[in-house]
Amino acid sequence: MKFLDALPIFLAGLAFFFMGLDSIKSSLQGLASRSMRRRAARATASPLRAGLLGLGFGAVTQSATAVSFVVASLVATRVLALRRGLSIVAWANPGTAALAFLAAIDLRIATMWIVGLVALVLRNRASAGIRPALTALFGVGCMLFGLSQLKDAATPAQDAAWFATISGFLSSSFVLAFAIGVVLRTVIQSSSGIAVILITLCGAGLLTPDYALMTIHGTSIGIALSIMLLGRGAHGEALRIGYYQALVNIVAGLVMAAFMLGANLLSLPDTFDLLGALGLGLKSTLALGFLVQMLVCPLAGALLGRHALPLLERLAPESEAVSLAKPRYLSESAAESAEAALGLVSAEQHRMLAAMPGLLAPLTAQGPAELQAALRQSETLGESLTSLHGEVTGFLVEVLEHANEPATAHAYLHAGDRQQALGEIAADLARLVREIAALPEGSTARMLGGLIGESTEETLREAIASSAVAHAERAKLESMLDDRHSQMEPIRRIAAQPDFGNAREQASIQYATTLFERLAYLLRRATRPLDELEDDGSPTEPRDATPIEHSESDAAR
Repeated sequence: MKFLDALPIFLAGLAFFFMGLDSIKSSLQGLASRSMRRRAARATASPLRAGLLGLGFGAVTQSATAVSFVVASLVATRVLALRRGLSIVAWANPGTAALAFLAAIDLRIATMWIVGLVALVLRNRASAGIRPALTALFGVGCMLFGLSQLKDAATPAQDAAWFATISGFLSSSFVLAFAIGVVLRTVIQSSSGIAVILITLCGAGLLTPDYALMTIHGTSIGIALSIMLLGRGAHGEALRIGYYQALVNIVAGLVMAAFMLGANLLSLPDTFDLLGALGLGLKSTLALGFLVQMLVCPLAGALLGRHALPLLERLAPESEAVSLAKPRYLSESAAESAEAALGLVSAEQHRMLAAMPGLLAPLTAQGPAELQAALRQSETLGESLTSLHGEVTGFLVEVLEHANEPATAHAYLHAGDRQQALGEIAADLARLVREIAALPEGSTARMLGGLIGESTEETLREAIASSAVAHAERAKLESMLDDRHSQMEPIRRIAAQPDFGNAREQASIQYATTLFERLAYLLRRATRPLDELEDDGSPTEPRDATPIEHSESDAAR
C-alpha cells in the first residue's frame, strides 16, 4: 500500500474516532442519573475494583488512548467519580500489555460485530428504554474501528524499507532508540502493536533486545503525545483525565529509560538482563519488560496519591461554565432529610437564575469573530445549565420519597414547578439569542432585536435581585412582568410595517417578542415565593398569563 492509498484510511480513522467519541459523550448524558452514579460508585467502590476494571478495560480495548477518552466521557457526564476514573486509567495501561504476550489479537472483527449488531438493534423501537446505553456502545465500536483504521494506515510504514533501516539505527544509540519509540507510538497508535513488532524483529535477529526495550520505553511518551493531540479542545475533568494518563506514562517511560541508561553507563545489569535471569526466553522477556513499564503507571499514580487531584486542578483549572454544571449544595445525604434540603434546592435554583444573563452575551458582541466566540460560550453555558437542571430535578424526585409530611411534599412540588420554569427559561433564552444573532448586523431588525435583548436582560437581573426577597418587596419585578405586553407592542407595530425588512426579519422579530412574553410568564413562576401557594399546595396562576407552548411559539413564526 502506497502513502497516497493510506492517507484516506488515516483520515477515515480520525473521522470514526471523533464520531465515536462524540457519540459516547452525548449518549452518556442520558445515563447520568443519580441511580446510575450510585451503581457506578458501587462497581468502583474500592481501589481494587477500579484497578481490576481498568485491567480488563485495557486488555479488551488494547488502547490506553481509547480507555482515557471513554473514562473521560464517563467522568465528564458525572457517571463516574474523577478519583475512581484515575484508578481505572492508571491500571488500564498494564492491561494493554496482554497483546505483547498473546502476540496476535485482532479486535477488528469484534468491533464490526459491535457496530453492526448495535446499529441494527437501535433501529428497533423496542430498544427505546436502553437507547442511551446502546448509543454509547455504538460510539465505543466506532472509536475502536477508527483506531484500527489508524493502525492500518500505518501498516505501509511497518513494511517499508525505511522502517527496516530505522531498526538498524535503533541498535546504535539508546537515546535514538527512545526517540524513535516516541515517534512510532505517535504514528502507529498502539504501544502493544509496536512491542509485538519489535519482539518479532528481535526474534529474527534484526534488532538487539536492549535497544528494542529502550524503544518500547519511548512509546510511553508517545502515548502522552497521542492523548494530548487527540484531546485538543477538551476541558475540565476530561482534560484532567488526559493529563493524568499522559503524566503517569511520562513518568513510567522516563524511569525505565533512566534505569537502562544508568545501568549501561555503570556497566550494571539492565532491565533485560534482570528479567532474562528468569529464563523465560527472548520474546517472553521482552514482553515482561513491556509489562513492567506499564505497571509503573499505576505505581506512579499511587505515589501521587492525594496530591493528584490538586495537581490536575492546577494543570487544568475548571471554567466557570463547567463548574456551574455541578451542584454546589446538593449531596446524596441531603436527600434523606426533606425538610433541610429545601433550602439547598433554593440555593441551586438561585445559582441557575444568576448565571442566565450570560446566555445573552452574543447580543452585545461586536464583529463576526467576537459574535462567534460569544455564541460558543453561550452554548457551553447553556449545556451547563441543562446539566445542573437535570441534577436538581433528579434530586427533587428523589427527595420526595423521603417527604412524609403533606406540607413538605407540597413545598417540594412547588420547588419542582420553579425548577421546570427555570429549565424552560434557559431553553427559551437560547432560542432568543439564536434568533436575534441571525439577523443581519446593522439592520433595523437587528436593532430591534437588541432592544428586546436589553429588556430581557433587565428583567432577568431584576428577577435575580428579587428571587430571595419577600413578596411585598417584589413590586418592581411584578410591574415589569405585568408590563410585558406594552413593552413589546410598539416593536411589533414597527416590524409589521411593509418597509421594515424582508419576511424573514419580520417573522424573527415577531417570534422574539413572543419569546419575551413567555419568558416573563416563566420568570413569574420561577421566582414565586412559597407564600403564594394555595391551600391545596399548588401554585397559583399568575394574573393575565397564559403559558405558550414551544410548539405554538415555533408555529407562530
